[in-house]
Amino acid sequence: MKLDWAAIATSKDNPPNEFRLEGGFLETVIATPKHPARSHLLWQNAFLGSRGRASIRAKQYSAGENSPLYLFPEMLDEVLKYVKVPKRLADGYREHRREIMADPSKSR
Repeated sequence: MKLDWAAIATSKDNPPNEFRLEGGFLETVIATPKHPARSHLLWQNAFLGSRGRASIRAKQYSAGENSPLYLFPEMLDEVLKYVKVPKRLADGYREHRREIMADPSKSR
């Protein structure tokens, strides 16, 4: 079996279904239509099949929402009775509440 180093080096540039090693076992199985393993090897296999797959793109979706504690920082003390909020985060919401109390135009 003679290795084609140039083909191996450029294999990343070609679609996977077009890359073949001359004399390779899998290539021999694929080339023999009556081989018992051929159908199992090719079924749903984009790397070894003779044709490429059409690519699909997933729909991009994004949703965002502001934290209720940011929108209503006055509820922080009540929330702290039931939920553990990290001290640093709670301090930040308290600071935000002080800013809103000082300048009501900054709220919602």
